[in-house]
Amino acid sequence: MIAVAGVAVLALNPGRWRSETIGVESEWALLVDRSRSMEVADVNGGPRLKEAVRLAEEAIRDAGPSGRLRLVVFADRDELIAPESLATLSVTGQATDLVGAGRNVVQRSRSSGRRLAGMLLLSDGRQTVPADPLKLAAECRAQNIPVFTLPLGGDVPRKDLSVSVNRRHYVAFVGRSACGRHSAKRRPGTGEYRCCHQGAGRNGSRGAEV
Repeated sequence: MIAVAGVAVLALNPGRWRSETIGVESEWALLVDRSRSMEVADVNGGPRLKEAVRLAEEAIRDAGPSGRLRLVVFADRDELIAPESLATLSVTGQATDLVGAGRNVVQRSRSSGRRLAGMLLLSDGRQTVPADPLKLAAECRAQNIPVFTLPLGGDVPRKDLSVSVNRRHYVAFVGRSACGRHSAKRRPGTGEYRCCHQGAGRNGSRGAEV
């Protein structure tokens, strides 16, 4: 009977169980684009970078002094800066590597042992360095890292016509015309046109007829 009673006590599991919770610090990453294209003045009458800085400062104020917000600026490379440096931030770099900056943020967070709660991206969205954005998306999804983007700027007019000469030099005499052929490329096709140049007169005047 004693043995049966012992088995019954074990089955009822009367012990007090305590679960141990391991705390993992988390942080947010704020990425600010400082590439050359951010100096275009098409956001509220000012440069894109100025608006990005204003939004970044607002996000930092909302985050408070907890230190859970990491500020990263990027162009052709990225760097971690102090919030106080935003006031003097200027455009730089010869390219924009948005994808590389995002992947470096994920890697640094993993190495520090902190959980990356999310990324906030302030950029005009121009990726000029060859990179696969799907790799960054896959890494963020695998680690459950949400990415919030705020695009800055409007539509940028694209050049749809380029003209090139078939010869480097043309000779024209005073009062006479010299004709040559020029190539014009435009989207979606290519055309060729004939251009006549008139030599300079005594008064220095010049003329051209297409």
